[in-house]
Amino acid sequence: MTQTIFVPEIVNMPAVYTSIDRDGMTLASVFLIDWAFEMFDSGDLVEVIEVRDLHVKPSERGNGFLRSLMDYSLNNYADRPIMLRVESFDHGMPTSDLIAWYQRLGFEFDCPFMDGDDWLWRRPVGEASNL
Repeated sequence: MTQTIFVPEIVNMPAVYTSIDRDGMTLASVFLIDWAFEMFDSGDLVEVIEVRDLHVKPSERGNGFLRSLMDYSLNNYADRPIMLRVESFDHGMPTSDLIAWYQRLGFEFDCPFMDGDDWLWRRPVGEASNL
């Protein structure tokens, strides 16, 4: 299920919520936000997708649901930069494993849109140089 939602109490931007559901229960979900950033060096406005929330029900881990949701999201926004903040929780993957998982999906360090070592980004398909 995919739906575009507007949740002003979370963010005043268009957002997309995609989930994998079974028998009325959400097994895994991803929440994406559509941002626009002005690049300091050029002044260009760049539309960027942020992966804000990625969740899988603990009993469903290892079934490939998050990979399917990420593949779906990355394919739908392949022409745009995608960024995310690496956040590992006590009940989830260790941070180093999570970073390695994101890197296998094409994410890299040095996100040009956010400060901090915990932000990764994926270049648009075909983009070889930095934005």
